[in-house]
Formats: sequence, C-alpha cells, structure tokens
Amino acid sequence: MKLKGLILILVLTLTLPLAALAAGTEDPYYRQWASFKVGSSVSLTGTATESQGESSFKQTITLKEVKGDHLFLQISRVEGAKSTNKSKKVDRFAGNKSKVADLGQEEITLAGKRYQCRKYKVTYFYDDGQEMMAFTYWFHPDIPGAAKIFAQARDPKSKTTDSVTQTAVSWVKK
Repeated sequence: MKLKGLILILVLTLTLPLAALAAGTEDPYYRQWASFKVGSSVSLTGTATESQGESSFKQTITLKEVKGDHLFLQISRVEGAKSTNKSKKVDRFAGNKSKVADLGQEEITLAGKRYQCRKYKVTYFYDDGQEMMAFTYWFHPDIPGAAKIFAQARDPKSKTTDSVTQTAVSWVKK
C-alpha cells in the first residue's frame, strides 16, 4: 500500500508541472495577486486617453477570492461624479490568443519612494492575429496587484488606439 502511494505521489509530482505547462503560460497578474491574502488591496490613480479626449479616475482593487485556476477581484472606480463597482475574474493561465513577455527589472517612483519592480507585458490578439489589447504591469512584492499599469487597445476598423495609465497611490497588504 505504501509503495502504491509513493508511486502515485511520484507520478503526480512529475506530471502536474507538465499539465500546467500544457495548459498555457501562467498570467503574471494572477500570480502577483495570488501571492497576497484575501482582503489585500491597491488604490490607483489613472488617466484614460481616448478618441473623445482624456479623463482621470481613481480605483481600488481588492482581492476577494483565490482558487487554483482563477481568482476574483472587486474593482471600485470613481470617475468624476460617476461611481462603478464590478467583480473581475482573472484566470491563472493566459489564453491561447495571448502572449506573455517578461521585460526584466525597472525602477519606478511611487509616492516619493523608489521601487525596483518586475515588468511584464501581456498582449491579446484578435482571431486574425492582429493585436487587440496589451497590458504592461510593474510588480513589486510588497504591493498587491500592480504598482503601475499601462493598457493600450487597438481597433483595426477605426484605426484608433485608446490607452490607460494607472499608478498605485496606496495599498493594504494582508
């Protein structure tokens, strides 16, 4: 009985990493959030630049639930007099129409303090292979979610590009 249990453990130890690799590349945004406890949050200020103009907003993202294959975030956003709340599911693995690139280390300044961050870019593509949206994230081990986010969306029909830049102003690490 002990031998069968040992063999099972050995098989699982060897095959689970291969199954994860076959499932795709782990999303760095999931990995960053999953390294914190539920209740951790980050507040960011942001600027959105669209064809209609520019707008500023503030949002707080809170980790609500972590599972092995996904997690849930609560996003509270205030833009002018408009307030919105929504839940967002983040899958552990990037989809087959996406690409994850590790861009190395970069130092950024938040609230007058310098942070050495790990930088990633996650790009999503349309069915025809054209770039749809790209997120660049700056992660620091003490900051839940991202220290900084730059997102850019391209519309091939209208030939427009919209972008959003967000920077962390405060955070709660649980």
